[in-house]
Amino acid sequence: MRRSRVQKWRQSLRGGGWRGGARRGSWPGRLQRGDPPYVHLMRMLLQSGGTWLAVCLATGCADGFTSPEASLPDLSAQQWSRRVLVIDTPSPESAEYRRQSAALAAASAGLQERHVEIVTQVGKGFRVRLVGKDGGVKLDRGSPVDVPTLFALIDAMPMRRAELSGR
Repeated sequence: MRRSRVQKWRQSLRGGGWRGGARRGSWPGRLQRGDPPYVHLMRMLLQSGGTWLAVCLATGCADGFTSPEASLPDLSAQQWSRRVLVIDTPSPESAEYRRQSAALAAASAGLQERHVEIVTQVGKGFRVRLVGKDGGVKLDRGSPVDVPTLFALIDAMPMRRAELSGR
């Protein structure tokens, strides 16, 4: 009986290889015949340990892997009392910054009700981050955020739901 490729792949995931038998003497670092295509890449990354990360950091390729908390101002004074919307902009005259600040100005009552403070930093590029009352970054975008999306995100937070219920 002939099996389809999908059946063969499913059998290989169960550890049986293409023919359905157990793999004897298989070495975990070698690409086996029944492995899905991504398994080779995963094995290579695991075998290299942290070498690839060290090389990446040494060559300066970590710009794409910056964490949302990078370049945040000191927000310890607002922790547990206010949410902070941090806006990074290349200049206060940029079109993205003007569009974002106009949208936020129109919704100032909603921002005040949700305990949101706006902090603007002049930096390399445009970036909007929402920092929750617990100090964690809840939103990180490289483009302006529309106000309904921002309010929906805040209203879905557990601390906001507790505020609304009166606890």
